[in-house]
Amino acid sequence: MGAVLKQDHMSFSVDSLKSSEISDATFRDCYFRRTDLTSSTIRDCSFERCRFEQIDMSDVTQIHGASLRDCEVFSVVRSSEETAIFAPESIAGTLREAGFQIPDRHRDAGIEPAVPIETDDLLELTIRMCRVFFRSTGVNEYTFRQRLGSKANIFFDQVLPSLKGYGVVDEIEYKGGGRQRRYRLGISLDDVQRSIEQADGNFEKFLEGIGA
Repeated sequence: MGAVLKQDHMSFSVDSLKSSEISDATFRDCYFRRTDLTSSTIRDCSFERCRFEQIDMSDVTQIHGASLRDCEVFSVVRSSEETAIFAPESIAGTLREAGFQIPDRHRDAGIEPAVPIETDDLLELTIRMCRVFFRSTGVNEYTFRQRLGSKANIFFDQVLPSLKGYGVVDEIEYKGGGRQRRYRLGISLDDVQRSIEQADGNFEKFLEGIGA
């Protein structure tokens, strides 16, 4: 994607900004699907009232003089980390560290910033599960076990039954070789993300939000 001067009310496909060099551009009221900024350079750009499904970043992402104003970012993933970030305050802090300029409403209003929320282990595994679904609509059991590593058994024994019971995850037919199970999301990823944001780091509260 080349540099543009102005884009209003546009919808961008997955990874539309990946490996791009963008400068002196303004995006207003735009929607970005999962956007990988790895190897991207964004310079002197303004994003206003935009929505991002997910922003992926790495240490080679370069952000210079770019601002996010009144934007909604559902999640942020750093390549060096295992999980996605969903808490709004943590998202804002991560994006500022990367170089984005984001108005601090708490500071401007004289309000103390929120204390970072500690996420329990079961919700943490749910967040890691979501990250797998960011890149595929159907996921095999073997893929989950690979991505979750030593905590895979906890996920299958303690997390997955509850997710299936609340309709978050459905088991679907597996058509490959061998014997294993295959899963898909039973509700939209947006709904899952919103419930995670409102769960205050608690898996049971997450389930209550899904069931409400």
